[in-house]
Amino acid sequence: MHPSTIALLCLCGSRALRPPSPVFTQRRRCSHSATPRGFGSTPTKTKKKKAKREGLFRVELRHADGVGAAMGASAAAVGWESDTNEATRTDVAGVPGAFVIRNALTPKECDRLAALANEAGFEEAPKDERRDQQNGAVSLAVDLDPVFRRCAPLLPPRVLAYRAAATADRWAAPGGTERRRCPGAPEGLYELSGLNPRLRVYRYRADSGDVFRPHRDDCWPGSTLAGTVLSEDGWAYAADRRGRWAFRPGVDRVSHLSMLLYLTDDCEGGATTFFDDDGGPPVPVAPEKGAALCFWQSFKLGRDGVRDAALAPVHEGSPVTGGGAKLAVRSDVLYAFPVDGEAPAPASSSG
Repeated sequence: MHPSTIALLCLCGSRALRPPSPVFTQRRRCSHSATPRGFGSTPTKTKKKKAKREGLFRVELRHADGVGAAMGASAAAVGWESDTNEATRTDVAGVPGAFVIRNALTPKECDRLAALANEAGFEEAPKDERRDQQNGAVSLAVDLDPVFRRCAPLLPPRVLAYRAAATADRWAAPGGTERRRCPGAPEGLYELSGLNPRLRVYRYRADSGDVFRPHRDDCWPGSTLAGTVLSEDGWAYAADRRGRWAFRPGVDRVSHLSMLLYLTDDCEGGATTFFDDDGGPPVPVAPEKGAALCFWQSFKLGRDGVRDAALAPVHEGSPVTGGGAKLAVRSDVLYAFPVDGEAPAPASSSG
C-alpha cells in the first residue's frame, strides 16, 4: 500500500506508525462538524485552573494531533464505592442495538464526578448554527475500571465486523457475537477490552439554547492513563474503504459503542433523542442518574466514499427546558483489533 492511502492516527513516540512524509493526514475527531475543544484540540488561551484542589491534576495528552493538556481526577477524588447495586440492562425500543445499563454509577459517584467537572471548569461552545455542539463541555481523564467491572457482563463481549454481505461469513465467531456491517473498517473478530478514560463531560442548562445537534458518533482510539499522562493507542486507518489499516492485532483498541453516563436527572427535557433514517418517530431517552446509555458508532471518519456502519444512529442532546442542568459523561466501549481477521497493513506502509 502506498503511504498516501493511510491517514495518520499514530501516537506520538510510536515508531512503527510514524509518518515518513507530510502526505499523511490527521484523523478527524468524533463529531462530523463540531470544532474540537479540550481533548484533541489546539490549546486555547483560557484562564488556567488550579490543579491540586480536590484531587484534580494536570494531564498531558499524547494523541494524533500532537500534545495537549486537560485535567485528570484520581480514584480517591471520585470515591469509587465497592458496595453497589447490581447493574441491569434494558434495550431501547425502536433503536436497534441501543441499551441502558442502570446502576453503572452510584448517586455519590455521580455527585462527585459532577463536582469535579464543575471545578475543572466548563467551556461554553458558541451558539453557531454551523456547529453540532452548542453546550458546555470539559475534558477529564478518569480511569473507569470500576464502571467497566460493573457493566462488562452486560456489554457485547465480541463484535464481528465485515465490510460487505459477501464477506459476512469469512470469519469464525462464537455464539453471542454481535455482527456489524462496518464499511471501511478492518474485518474480523474484536474482543471487549475496557472503557476509554478519555472523557468529555457535557452540560445542558435550562432555557439556555444548549444543544448537541443531530449527528452520528464515530469510533475513537483507546487511551491509557498512566500517572499524569494519557496516551492514545497508535493505529492508522486507510483513506479509502478498501485499504488496509495499520494496527497491532490484539493490542491496539478502537471503540464500537458510545457510553453516555448520566450524572443528573433533576431536569425537564434534556433527552438523548434518536432519529430514524427511514423517517420513523424520534425515540427520546430521558436522563437517569447513574445510568449508562450505550449505542453503536460509525467508522466513516469523514472519508468520502465510506458509508456509515450499520446501526450507528443519528441522535442529539436535546435542550433542557426547566429544572436543573443536565450533566452527562461521554466515554467509549473499547475493543481490541482482530487477531482472527483481516491482516494489518505492512509496517513499511506507515514508516
